[in-house]
Amino acid sequence: VISLNGKFVEAYNGRAIARHFQCRHDLAIQDCARALEINPRFLEAHGTRADAYEELATEDPGRAIEHLRMAERDCVKMLELAPKDWRLRPAAEAALKRLRGKLGGE
Repeated sequence: VISLNGKFVEAYNGRAIARHFQCRHDLAIQDCARALEINPRFLEAHGTRADAYEELATEDPGRAIEHLRMAERDCVKMLELAPKDWRLRPAAEAALKRLRGKLGGE
């Protein structure tokens, strides 16, 4: 699909989710970044990228704080873009709380 339409943000996010589940988090982050270049307001890509960064923090302890900060940034961005989205807000707030708890030990 991406080869047919390089601006199809849902395809980039779908591939990012697949790569995330394959533990290819760096590639998932790249796909989310591409989706967000096309549409910076695409909430799902912010969420997928936050999840991938959080997993990278576990896999790469030397850069854990950096990865957690990137995940935190995406969660904050989701809340800024859709402050009244009743479906998104509870999950984004829970993720943000979890991330900030992990960052508390800096």
